[in-house]
Amino acid sequence: MMDSMAKQELDSSNPKLMNVSGIIRIARGSGLEIREVVEMFEEYKRLAKIWSKVKGLKIPKKGEMSALS
Repeated sequence: MMDSMAKQELDSSNPKLMNVSGIIRIARGSGLEIREVVEMFEEYKRLAKIWSKVKGLKIPKKGEMSALS
């Protein structure tokens, strides 16, 4: 699927960059159905949202349980 994407699409963290014609092009180039490409972008958006929340968490080092409270 990624081989069917333009360099600008791969380098961008903005999923709004994808439009209908781009999704159709990616689906045709990768041999997937349009539905599968749309599902992949929805999953990407969901994971990006979770990742942005995780970045702000402080992860305690081994044995430092006081950081959790």
